[in-house]
Amino acid sequence: MNSDEKDEWLKAMDEELKSLLNHDTWELLDATGNEKVLGNMWIFTRKYDSQGRLLRYKARLVVLGNQQQYNVDFTETFSPTLRFTSLRLLIMVATHYDWTMFQLDVKTAFLYGDLEEDIFMKLPDGYLDQTNRRGKICKLKKSLYGLKQSPRQWKKNLDTTMRKLGFLVCSVELGIYKLVAGDLICYCGFYVDDGLFISNDDVFAQECIRKIGAIYEVTIKGELKDVLGLEVIRDRKNKVTYLSQTHYLINVLKNFQMEYCKCQPTPMTTGVYNLLESDSVTLNEDMKRKYQKMVGSLIWLSVTTRCDIAYAVGIVSRFMSCPTETHLQLVKRIFRYLNGTRNFVLKLSGGLNMTLSTDADWAGDPKTRRSVSGFILQLGNSTVSWGSKQQRSVSLSSTESEFIAASMGLTELIWMESLMKQLDLNVKKPIKMMMDNQGALVIAKNAVQHHRTKHIDTRYHFIREKVEEGFVQLKYCATSEMLADGLTKPLGRFAFETFRNKIGIMDLVFRRGVGTTTNGNGKSHGEESHGMELNDSERQDHERNH
Repeated sequence: MNSDEKDEWLKAMDEELKSLLNHDTWELLDATGNEKVLGNMWIFTRKYDSQGRLLRYKARLVVLGNQQQYNVDFTETFSPTLRFTSLRLLIMVATHYDWTMFQLDVKTAFLYGDLEEDIFMKLPDGYLDQTNRRGKICKLKKSLYGLKQSPRQWKKNLDTTMRKLGFLVCSVELGIYKLVAGDLICYCGFYVDDGLFISNDDVFAQECIRKIGAIYEVTIKGELKDVLGLEVIRDRKNKVTYLSQTHYLINVLKNFQMEYCKCQPTPMTTGVYNLLESDSVTLNEDMKRKYQKMVGSLIWLSVTTRCDIAYAVGIVSRFMSCPTETHLQLVKRIFRYLNGTRNFVLKLSGGLNMTLSTDADWAGDPKTRRSVSGFILQLGNSTVSWGSKQQRSVSLSSTESEFIAASMGLTELIWMESLMKQLDLNVKKPIKMMMDNQGALVIAKNAVQHHRTKHIDTRYHFIREKVEEGFVQLKYCATSEMLADGLTKPLGRFAFETFRNKIGIMDLVFRRGVGTTTNGNGKSHGEESHGMELNDSERQDHERNH
């Protein structure tokens, strides 16, 4: 190892090996030559917080799971985890009721899963020198990182533990657990080994965490500040929470050398389809990989906090297999927009009453003539779920495309209502469902069957059933007021800014209170989060672009 940080990495390796031995992860056997022995490797990572501060050096011993064979050393691998929509819901509930949010991290979580198959592994580097046991192999007892079944085995162990502690697993969201003891309530969400706890009583929540800590080795992080790379900024006085990915965005801009690029007011030009129809040179393999990495970074942003770029990311994601120079320029425009809005956050506030807005852009793609569906699901004034997706078939009318979009949004609404019901949250019915097409409203309310609508697939007609049940109430909404409009088509600057404000994407730096708190260096919270030093020329250019 020739790294300047050699001592730190060796220390991390020693800690990992010590942890593996303490968990009785394997037993040493003499190799007979008849076993299928998997290799292993070390993965080295630096752990940072949401502000980019280095927390620790982490070395992870990983089995080469790519050498496993189905039905030989693994079978089922699926393991459910917490959805980001569910995470936003839990944070929204805590914000609305002013509950404290706590966080913990389970150390070496996969090592708590028991293996059901006989799996053999080579001795890891470093272990051979310490024990001087040549000719030995490791028979794994625990689901070591890298094995295809490790996440599933950990989730089974976690479910068993939570049930023993009295928690119930939500059937519609298997990443959420609920515990009710009289008037005391505790909800817990797990994303692999990261746990989020919210409760109406701080002592009760801490007692739940203590019980889990007695079974697993955990790191108790206290009140929630950041989770899965999202910075959580609370204003408890005004019952508002902001979700920010500023530091992640800055790192992405730096990685692709776009931190000083000229900014754009919108993520996509209104003439995008004209650009897509133009001839352009196909990217070479190196640039293709770069394109895929850039789009992958944008997808992560678009599904966590930045719903304002969901439509634009959906467009560029269609060309991952064969991108051209034109497609690359579209991706760069999204980055230029993000560079100018790097301090923008998702605001969560208001009540828990649900409102669904659905929209479609009929035959917007001139090449395929397929429409794009979009929906926004809000709790109070907060956007907790959204979607932008090209429809799988060509719609023969704008009414049909709007009806298909409404069915997509309604399925998400039904799931959200079921989850809230399992969490004992009151759902006011009928739930308002906003649409901007009068024809689609008529079809959804009445069993109209004639030559213009009989071809619509019957699976979309469950909307009418939900109307008759009193589950939803359809409302007409003018296109200019439609929240989901920005998820179906590129908008001009004024229309886009209006759309962005309505869905709760806002600049935190220019708000008073939480957004302008200063640190010891006299910089505001937003200024500090930029994490970069500019010379005079660069600063002037940066300010001019903003």
